[in-house]
Order: sequence, then C-alpha cells, then structure tokens
Amino acid sequence: MADDAPNAADAAKDSDASESRGDIVSLLKKYGIHLLLFSGVWGLGYFRFSGLWLLLVLAIGFWREKATTRKNQTVDLARKVMKNERESIAHVVGDLPSWVYFPDIERAEWLNKIVKQMWPYVEGYVVEMLRNTVEPAVRENLPKALKNFRFEKISLGRYPPRIGGVKVYTDHIGRDEIIMDLEIFYAGDCEIDLSVKAIKRVKAGIKDVQLHGVMRVEMRPLVPKIPLVGGLSIYFLKRPALDFNLTNLANVFDVPGLSDLLHAVIEDQLALFLVLPNRIAVPLMDTTKLSDLKNPMPSGVLHISVLEAKNLVRKDIGLLKKGKSDPYAVVSVGQQTFKTKVIDNTISPTWNQHFEAIVFEVFGQSIDVDLFDEDRSDKDDPLGSLSLDIFHLSKLGQLDSWLPLEDIEHGDLHLHLNWQVLSDQRSDLMQESSVDECVTESPFSSAVLVVTLDSAKDLPIGRKASVMPSPYCKLSVGQTNWKSQIQNANNAPVWEEMFHFFVQKPQIQALDIEVFDGKKDIAIGNLSVPIKRLIDQPGMNLEQPFKLNNSGPHSQLILKLCLRALKPTTSIVATETDLKELLLSEEPSTDKTTETPPEKALIEEAGSEHKEEDVTSSSSSPVRNTQTPPVNGINSPPTPTGTELRKRVTDKSNSDPSASGKIQLTLNFDEKKNQLSVTVHKALGLPLEDAHHPPDPYVRIYLLPDKSKSGKRKTDVIKEMRDATYDEIFVFPCKRADLSDRTLDIAVKNDSSFMALSNPLLGKLSLNLGNLDLDESVTEWFFLDRDNPEEVSMNSISATAAGNDL
Repeated sequence: MADDAPNAADAAKDSDASESRGDIVSLLKKYGIHLLLFSGVWGLGYFRFSGLWLLLVLAIGFWREKATTRKNQTVDLARKVMKNERESIAHVVGDLPSWVYFPDIERAEWLNKIVKQMWPYVEGYVVEMLRNTVEPAVRENLPKALKNFRFEKISLGRYPPRIGGVKVYTDHIGRDEIIMDLEIFYAGDCEIDLSVKAIKRVKAGIKDVQLHGVMRVEMRPLVPKIPLVGGLSIYFLKRPALDFNLTNLANVFDVPGLSDLLHAVIEDQLALFLVLPNRIAVPLMDTTKLSDLKNPMPSGVLHISVLEAKNLVRKDIGLLKKGKSDPYAVVSVGQQTFKTKVIDNTISPTWNQHFEAIVFEVFGQSIDVDLFDEDRSDKDDPLGSLSLDIFHLSKLGQLDSWLPLEDIEHGDLHLHLNWQVLSDQRSDLMQESSVDECVTESPFSSAVLVVTLDSAKDLPIGRKASVMPSPYCKLSVGQTNWKSQIQNANNAPVWEEMFHFFVQKPQIQALDIEVFDGKKDIAIGNLSVPIKRLIDQPGMNLEQPFKLNNSGPHSQLILKLCLRALKPTTSIVATETDLKELLLSEEPSTDKTTETPPEKALIEEAGSEHKEEDVTSSSSSPVRNTQTPPVNGINSPPTPTGTELRKRVTDKSNSDPSASGKIQLTLNFDEKKNQLSVTVHKALGLPLEDAHHPPDPYVRIYLLPDKSKSGKRKTDVIKEMRDATYDEIFVFPCKRADLSDRTLDIAVKNDSSFMALSNPLLGKLSLNLGNLDLDESVTEWFFLDRDNPEEVSMNSISATAAGNDL
C-alpha cells in the first residue's frame, strides 16, 4: 500500500498536467478563430472589397455550421441506434407501429388497399358462413326452448379491418410451403342482429365489434402449375381479443356476470372455427385433399408441470397484519386451457399439477401462464403472467426453472416443461411388460392417438323410407370424450373431422365410438377398436371401413387411425441467452421494483442461512435485466457469470459474517462542485421477521454530524422484497478538507405500519469517509449490522470479490 501511494500521486499529477495542456490548446484555438475572422473583415475594408464578399463568407460559414451540425446529429443517432435501436428511433418519431418495433415484420399498406377493395365481397362470404355453419352450431348448444335461433341481419359495415404488419417465415419451413402471420386490427361499424322465438320472437344484436389478433395464412403445397399453390389454410394462433356492444334486448345481458357469460359463448364459437387446431381450409386445385389442409398432423406434445410460486403480490387485505392471496394458475396453449387448484391464504403456493398440450404449430405459438387471486365476491385479481416461445422451447428439449412474472410488481413461478416429438416407430413406444405391474405411474401419456372421422355408409333409416337420420358420433378413449358435428338428414354423412386422444397404456386401452341420431338422440350403432391393433401396422397407421355393431346390416364407419409414440428430444442446458429468447415480453419493464437480482436465486439454491419458508431454492435464477447502469460516468463493477457465482456460493455460504444482508454503494466526490454523490444500487439478503412476510425495505442516509431533516436522504420503498434494487443517486454538499471528519450513517429499514410490533431496522452501516480513498469512484459491497454497527473502512467486500462472499 505504501508503494502504491506515490504511484497514485504521480499519476494524478500527470493527469492534471495533461488536462491543463488541453485547456490551453482549446483556448488558443477558440481565440485564434476569432482573430482570423476579425482580420478577414479588416482586410476586406482595407483593400476596399465589396460588402457582398462579407455576405458570401457569412453564408458559407452558416451553411458549413449547419451541415456540420446535421452530420454530428446523424452520427450521434447512428451510435445510439447501435446501442438501442428501438428506444432511439422511438425517441425521434414517437409512437411506432409493430413493423418498426420488430424488424422481421413488414408494412402492409398495399395489402390494406386490396382488403378495402374486396371488403364488400368478403361480407358475402361471412354471411354465408354465419348462416350455414355458425347458426346450426349455436342452435345445438342452446336449450330446446331456444332452438329456433337465427340471424336476422348481418352487415360488416363500411370500415374494413387493417393489417398492422406482415411476417413471412423463411427459416425452418418446407420448400413447398409459404407461411405468414398477419396482425389484424378491426374496429368497424358492423351490425349483426339475431332473434329467438320463445312466446314471441325476440330480437337482439351486437355492433361495434373490435378484434385484435395474429392470423396465420399457410400456402401449401407449392406446385409447378397455375395457380402455383395447392391450397390455403387460415387460422388464429390463439384466441384474438374480442369486444362488442349489445343492441335491442341484448342490452339486458350487459350486466356483470351475464355479459361475461355471453362473451365467453361467442368467443368459444369463434374458436371452434378459427383458432388452432380449427382452421378454414380452401383447396385451390383438384389434386389437393381438403383433409390434408384442414387436419395436418401435430408438431409435438408439451408436458407441463406447474410446480410452485413464490413472493407473489398480496391482493387480500388483512386487518391486523398483511393480507395474502388465494392463487391459482391458468395455462393456455392455443385453444387448450388448463387450470390448477386454488391454494388458500398464501403467497408461496405449491401446486405440483401436470398437464399435456398438443402443439400444432411450433412457429409463433406460445405457452401462456396467468396467475390469479381467487375472489369469491368479485372478479379475480391478476397476480402476473408470462409467455414462453414454444419454438425456442423445442430447441432446448426441456426447461426446469424459476421464471419471473410480468405485468406485476414481483413474483416468480416454477415450471417444468418437456418437449415431446411424435414418432411412428414401434421401438419408441413405451410398452409395459405386464398390465398389472406398475411401480410408479407417470402422470403423462406415452402416445397420442389421432382419429380422422371421415364418413359413414348405409346407416339405418326410420320406418318410413323418407325419414333420414341426422347422425353424429361420440368418441372416447379412457376419460377423454369428443363429439362430432351433426349431419342433417343423411344416412351417408361425411364429417372429415380429426380428434386427438392421449394414451397412457396402448396395450389395454381402446377407442370407443357411438353413432347417434340427432333428431331422436338414440344410438344407431357402435364400434370399439383396440389400440394395440395399430402397433403391428406399418407406420402404426390403419385406414379402412369398420363395420358398426347394433346397426344396419351394411352400416360402416370409415376411419383413419394413427398412433404416435411420444419421444423426448435431446435436452441441452439453457443459457441466460436461451432463457431471454424463451421469455416473450412486449416491452421491457422499466419499473425498478420488478427487477430481481440474479444473486437472489443463486443464494437460495446454495442453501443460504437466510432462507425461510417462503423462499424456495430454485434450479435456475429468474431472468431479469439486472446489470447496474453507469451512474454519473461511474461504471459499476462487472457481475460474475452464473457459473462463477454458483461456485463461489457453494464455497462461502456457510461463512457469511453478516445476518443482516449487505448493500452495494458507489461513492464519488466531485472536486469542482464540492459535493459527495452516493449511489445506492442494491440491498441483498435482508432479514425476515416473518417467513411469510418479506420486508418493504428502503435506505435512509445521513452525512454525520448533520442529522437535520434537510440532511436526510431516503430511497423509494420496494414492496415485499428481501433483495431490493434501487439505483438511486443522492448528493451531499461537502468540502474535500471536511471528508476526514464526516461519516455516512446508512440504515436499511422496513416500511412497516405504525401498529407493527417488529423492529423496523433491518441493517445499519457506518462509513468513516476519512478511511476511504475517494480520489476515484468507489463501487463496493458492504455488510450490514443490525445490533452494534461499527465503523467500516475497507473491510467491506471489494468490487472485484463481491461474488466470493455471496
């Protein structure tokens, strides 16, 4: 240390000398330019030149200055764009459409003009679809008294939908297909009136429909013949956001409860036709099979385990103590929705529930998880959500991690996800050696049965030859049941519908089908196909007519059966980059209360002594942008990588000398302004008074001996966080000579209510500034002491060794 002091002094002198030389050069340059200008004006007058020459010189100078300014602005903008493209452009032009935010989404003004021209003809197609397809389906789901439901008026109005952007996929797709996503916005003046006859016909309707969603258009197969495309498939990847106003008698339903019920019914009917796996298929060539467009094979299966959550927001209000929540989770993959059980009165629920979702499209598809607090007397309150990109998940193979919740102050969710591909190889099928032998039964299936209900022939008719049945089928495998559409008045119906069943034990399970007459709701035939019959078939496929039992003498059901084994893919270890790509977030959160330092999960994983009931060890740290930005030109210390941190935690967690956590500070003294700036970055490992109630910490600072109200500095309060991130700067006026007699008094306190019985002090720190070298900025970690804080000099955690004492 003694040898380093002279070197530091010499370096400071050299730095001061170089700064003085630079000031002299800039001063000479400034006044030299002024001298040249005045000399030029004097010369023009002395040699009697015309004043126009002076104007010309001024004009050239003005033009040069303007060009230089424009050039500098262009360079500055280019540099900012290199750092943060989206923020820089948005700062210049304000709000931008999605095609600016996302570089792979393009403008579609030309397509909007085409849609506007075609809009009247689109209305004709929609009218036909609603009357011939939607109307019968709605009738089927209504009680008998309302079976005479019909559309009275269907008008799409003058305003067509707008396409906000177009994304065309070029990677990871087949050579004979084109896939693109259209961002659809619709807020038109459409009006749809319907009527139902009970005692007398009653009219109701909807108008001012608003819709927003991503519609996918698939063109396949591409062929070397006009029109070059074999067919089109159109569908929404997930349910679009839908809203509308009610008219006529329907206004009666515009009350809480009834309105939500009506919206849900209409959204369900829309999903039955346009949300994946349902789609509109349009063959453009005679050689293209409609079934290939409408019912493609799934891409894979996602095994979902919703395990637990922690540090959720308290939504319930407590009288004498902090309230809690009654959390549950809703998982959505396309049209498939799953819900966990409700865990009462906790912010750290454990569910351990498992779900299976069939994924029909990998690109653009996501798994959405929403957490809610159940409220029996009002609408359930949101507790956060997250979305994961299935394409990136399929590349990882599996994920077992704690993930941060979005759209909420704080909270983390523990998910275990496994991606399974479909295999037609018999060797990949999980077979049990014995039906009765089962030691540990997996909650997941071993195979998927894909049933294509094609058609039926020669179904029995009524006693009168003119009375044709209106058949439909009920299909079941185990506890899973599906129902086909009703084909009115037809003894040779054509359904062309596809159904999917999860199979756990293909050796003993069977596919059961019953055929009913929709008019009388009586069975007119049945069939049972053992699933093990498909195992010995080539490719585990079977397509043939099956004779119906208890039906007509020649009644047949034409089916195509495909059995696919679920095969896990090779999993890779997810890096932080992989997790960031996996998490879908519309906009990065700027609320500092939602940031979770990566050290938090790592300390918990290593078994820190501060760990309590509500802090569960995680297998992966939450993904947050937690890098401390430069403050006042001070670069914060680099954060060690996850591997280094984990290794250090394992070695040092048991020797942590502080039970009150630690705080990261940056100290900087400005000689010119005579002021000390203190940046409070983070406070980690703060103590818990109650295992179920994390503190609401804030940091209070005095520059002693001044303890006046004006000398007090205080950070914002971070709600319910043991590991808080502040990144706030405080300035204290102070002379350099007085630093040796000044002490920073820092206290981390819990923002508890005045009725709380617990001690609000979480940790304290006393820094003697005379023992610190403030010639340069100091960024360090300091241990907090709760009972008897002693003066701290350099026995803190150094910036370079901060990870060693985590």
